[in-house]
Amino acid sequence: MSVNENSHFDLIVSTQSPIKLQKTYQGGLEVQQYDWLLIGEPINNTTKSSTTKYTYNISLTPNYTKGYYPRAILHFTNSIDGRENVIFIETSFQAPLLTSSESMTFSITEENTQIPEITITGTCLGGTIITDIPEWITLENVTDNNSDPSISTNAFSYKLKLALTEENESSFPKELPSAIN
Repeated sequence: MSVNENSHFDLIVSTQSPIKLQKTYQGGLEVQQYDWLLIGEPINNTTKSSTTKYTYNISLTPNYTKGYYPRAILHFTNSIDGRENVIFIETSFQAPLLTSSESMTFSITEENTQIPEITITGTCLGGTIITDIPEWITLENVTDNNSDPSISTNAFSYKLKLALTEENESSFPKELPSAIN
Protein backbone atom coordinates (compact mmCIF):
# COMPACT_ATOMS: atom_id res chain seq x y z
CA MET A 1 0.00 0.00 0.00
CA SER A 2 1.25 3.48 -0.80
CA VAL A 3 1.59 5.94 2.08
CA ASN A 4 0.19 8.87 0.10
CA GLU A 5 -2.56 10.87 1.76
CA ASN A 6 -5.42 9.60 -0.41
CA SER A 7 -4.26 5.99 -0.79
CA HIS A 8 -6.97 3.39 -0.30
CA PHE A 9 -8.31 0.14 -1.69
CA ASP A 10 -11.32 -2.12 -1.23
CA LEU A 11 -10.95 -5.60 0.22
CA ILE A 12 -13.81 -7.98 -0.61
CA VAL A 13 -14.35 -11.06 1.55
CA SER A 14 -17.01 -13.67 0.65
CA THR A 15 -18.37 -16.01 3.31
CA GLN A 16 -21.43 -18.09 4.20
CA SER A 17 -21.03 -17.36 7.92
CA PRO A 18 -20.66 -14.16 9.91
CA ILE A 19 -17.03 -13.09 10.38
CA LYS A 20 -15.11 -11.07 12.93
CA LEU A 21 -12.18 -8.85 11.96
CA GLN A 22 -9.21 -8.09 14.20
CA LYS A 23 -6.34 -5.80 13.17
CA THR A 24 -2.89 -6.02 14.79
CA TYR A 25 0.61 -4.89 13.83
CA GLN A 26 3.70 -7.07 13.58
CA GLY A 27 6.18 -6.39 16.35
CA GLY A 28 4.32 -7.02 19.59
CA LEU A 29 2.49 -4.74 21.99
CA GLU A 30 4.93 -1.84 21.68
CA VAL A 31 4.14 -1.26 17.98
CA GLN A 32 0.34 -1.27 18.35
CA GLN A 33 0.60 2.48 19.04
CA TYR A 34 1.54 3.01 15.35
CA ASP A 35 -2.04 2.60 14.11
CA TRP A 36 -1.54 3.82 10.54
CA LEU A 37 -4.21 1.70 8.85
CA LEU A 38 -7.90 2.61 8.89
CA ILE A 39 -10.45 -0.09 8.08
CA GLY A 40 -13.91 1.21 7.25
CA GLU A 41 -17.12 -0.46 8.35
CA PRO A 42 -17.96 -3.33 5.99
CA ILE A 43 -20.62 -3.01 3.34
CA ASN A 44 -22.63 -6.25 3.25
CA ASN A 45 -24.02 -7.63 0.00
CA THR A 46 -25.93 -10.91 0.31
CA THR A 47 -26.13 -12.90 -2.89
CA LYS A 48 -28.76 -15.44 -4.02
CA SER A 49 -26.51 -18.32 -2.90
CA SER A 50 -26.62 -17.14 0.74
CA THR A 51 -23.03 -16.00 0.46
CA THR A 52 -22.33 -12.61 1.97
CA LYS A 53 -19.72 -10.33 0.45
CA TYR A 54 -18.14 -7.89 2.90
CA THR A 55 -16.43 -4.92 1.27
CA TYR A 56 -13.91 -3.15 3.52
CA ASN A 57 -12.38 0.18 2.51
CA ILE A 58 -8.71 0.21 3.62
CA SER A 59 -6.97 3.59 3.88
CA LEU A 60 -4.38 5.55 5.81
CA THR A 61 -5.40 6.88 9.22
CA PRO A 62 -6.11 10.60 8.74
CA ASN A 63 -3.40 12.93 10.12
CA TYR A 64 -1.06 10.02 10.94
CA THR A 65 2.35 11.64 11.58
CA LYS A 66 4.39 9.03 13.46
CA GLY A 67 6.43 8.08 10.37
CA TYR A 68 6.49 4.37 11.19
CA TYR A 69 4.36 1.87 9.27
CA PRO A 70 4.63 -1.63 10.76
CA ARG A 71 3.21 -4.57 8.83
CA ALA A 72 -0.55 -4.79 9.45
CA ILE A 73 -2.14 -8.19 10.10
CA LEU A 74 -5.87 -8.64 9.48
CA HIS A 75 -7.42 -11.72 11.10
CA PHE A 76 -10.80 -12.76 9.63
CA THR A 77 -12.42 -15.33 11.94
CA ASN A 78 -15.48 -17.39 11.04
CA SER A 79 -17.95 -16.89 13.92
CA ILE A 80 -19.42 -20.39 13.60
CA ASP A 81 -16.44 -22.74 13.29
CA GLY A 82 -13.53 -20.48 14.32
CA ARG A 83 -11.56 -20.90 11.09
CA GLU A 84 -9.27 -17.98 10.41
CA ASN A 85 -7.86 -16.31 7.32
CA VAL A 86 -5.02 -13.82 7.60
CA ILE A 87 -4.06 -10.95 5.30
CA PHE A 88 -0.86 -8.91 5.60
CA ILE A 89 -0.68 -5.28 4.47
CA GLU A 90 2.66 -3.55 3.98
CA THR A 91 3.67 -0.16 2.68
CA SER A 92 4.99 -0.08 -0.88
CA PHE A 93 8.29 1.71 -0.46
CA GLN A 94 11.82 0.44 -0.01
CA ALA A 95 14.83 1.80 1.78
CA PRO A 96 16.45 4.55 -0.29
CA LEU A 97 19.92 3.89 -1.60
CA LEU A 98 22.49 6.51 -0.54
CA THR A 99 25.46 6.42 -2.89
CA SER A 100 26.80 9.96 -3.12
CA SER A 101 30.20 9.88 -1.44
CA GLU A 102 31.06 13.06 -3.39
CA SER A 103 28.89 15.09 -1.02
CA MET A 104 30.99 14.17 2.02
CA THR A 105 33.94 16.45 2.71
CA PHE A 106 36.93 15.47 4.82
CA SER A 107 39.63 17.99 5.73
CA ILE A 108 43.13 16.81 6.51
CA THR A 109 46.43 18.65 6.36
CA GLU A 110 50.01 17.76 7.16
CA GLU A 111 49.69 19.65 10.47
CA ASN A 112 46.47 17.85 11.38
CA THR A 113 47.30 14.57 13.11
CA GLN A 114 43.65 13.68 13.80
CA ILE A 115 42.01 11.28 11.38
CA PRO A 116 38.82 13.03 10.28
CA GLU A 117 35.40 11.50 10.73
CA ILE A 118 31.86 12.61 10.06
CA THR A 119 28.54 11.37 11.41
CA ILE A 120 25.47 11.39 9.19
CA THR A 121 22.13 11.22 11.01
CA GLY A 122 18.51 11.55 10.01
CA THR A 123 15.29 9.69 9.40
CA CYS A 124 14.04 8.05 6.27
CA LEU A 125 10.91 5.96 5.73
CA GLY A 126 11.92 2.37 5.22
CA GLY A 127 15.43 2.81 6.66
CA THR A 128 18.66 3.40 4.78
CA ILE A 129 21.32 1.49 2.90
CA ILE A 130 24.65 3.12 2.06
CA THR A 131 26.61 1.64 -0.84
CA ASP A 132 29.65 2.38 -2.97
CA ILE A 133 31.80 3.58 -0.07
CA PRO A 134 35.45 3.82 -1.17
CA GLU A 135 37.74 1.35 0.59
CA TRP A 136 39.62 4.24 2.23
CA ILE A 137 36.51 5.23 4.22
CA THR A 138 35.17 3.04 7.00
CA LEU A 139 31.46 3.01 7.70
CA GLU A 140 30.05 2.24 11.14
CA ASN A 141 26.32 2.04 11.77
CA VAL A 142 25.86 3.74 15.15
CA THR A 143 22.06 3.74 15.00
CA ASP A 144 20.45 2.62 18.26
CA ASN A 145 16.77 2.29 17.45
CA ASN A 146 16.26 -1.40 18.09
CA SER A 147 16.53 -1.28 21.88
CA ASP A 148 14.20 1.68 22.46
CA PRO A 149 10.73 1.49 20.87
CA SER A 150 10.25 5.25 21.30
CA ILE A 151 12.94 5.85 18.66
CA SER A 152 11.65 5.42 15.13
CA THR A 153 13.11 2.48 13.21
CA ASN A 154 13.37 4.98 10.35
CA ALA A 155 16.12 6.87 12.21
CA PHE A 156 19.70 6.33 11.10
CA SER A 157 23.17 7.37 12.19
CA TYR A 158 26.39 6.41 10.41
CA LYS A 159 29.96 7.32 11.32
CA LEU A 160 32.33 7.63 8.36
CA LYS A 161 36.05 7.78 8.97
CA LEU A 162 39.07 8.17 6.73
CA ALA A 163 41.00 4.89 6.78
CA LEU A 164 43.94 5.28 4.43
CA THR A 165 46.27 2.26 4.45
CA GLU A 166 49.05 0.98 2.21
CA GLU A 167 46.58 -1.56 0.74
CA ASN A 168 44.00 1.02 -0.35
CA GLU A 169 46.24 4.03 -0.98
CA SER A 170 46.17 3.47 -4.73
CA SER A 171 42.40 4.13 -4.86
CA PHE A 172 42.67 7.38 -2.85
CA PRO A 173 42.13 10.45 -5.09
CA LYS A 174 45.42 12.11 -6.05
CA GLU A 175 43.80 15.39 -7.10
CA LEU A 176 41.11 17.16 -5.16
CA PRO A 177 38.53 19.40 -6.79
CA SER A 178 39.14 23.11 -6.39
CA ALA A 179 37.01 24.97 -3.86
CA ILE A 180 34.03 26.87 -5.22
CA ASN A 181 33.48 30.25 -3.60
